Amino acid sequence: MSGVPKIAIFESVEELKLLMKKQKTGLGYAKVQALYY
Repeated sequence: MSGVPKIAIFESVEELKLLMKKQKTGLGYAKVQALYY
């Protein structure tokens, strides 16, 4: 039986979008996406 992880994200949508825009590489962008989406 698999469970659904509960993740609390405290950053706002604007902060996350800014963090994604700051990434220099595709790998950095993918890491941010994996952490927050």
